[in-house]
Amino acid sequence: MFCTLRTCLHVPLRYTTFLKNEDLRVEGVWQMISRSGARLAGYSVVAIVLLAIGFGFSWFVPRNSATPQVMHGIVRLVRPDGAVVLFQANGSSQVLSYSILGAFWRDSAGTWHDSGSPSCLPASSHGAHISIGLITANPSVAIPGRPIVVWVSCAG
Repeated sequence: MFCTLRTCLHVPLRYTTFLKNEDLRVEGVWQMISRSGARLAGYSVVAIVLLAIGFGFSWFVPRNSATPQVMHGIVRLVRPDGAVVLFQANGSSQVLSYSILGAFWRDSAGTWHDSGSPSCLPASSHGAHISIGLITANPSVAIPGRPIVVWVSCAG
């Protein structure tokens, strides 16, 4: 048995005046609701698929981060301008030159700094026991790879 929206659902006449057809059947209302629900479900599936693709893509994209190799040793000489140190790692007889410009540094009290020169490495000094964090930059077509000091710790 078919009925109108007003008679089957006992909707007062004032709420049904927006309807163009007073004889709109209840089955039509449910069909309209189910169609919009199906549309919403379709959009939800598309959104979930796009999110999954985004997360999957981010898994394969290189993450430009590196973990520094930590080396402990002694400074054999700090260049007069304070930009380069000659560093001998513990257990090694080799002395290597490293630029410390732009490197984060930690003072003997444990405070990190992002500018200036390390307080334990004054110009032309030698003998400080430090730790350094090195990241090796891969070579490019025209640029050779090399180790880069990213931090210096005076707490050695």
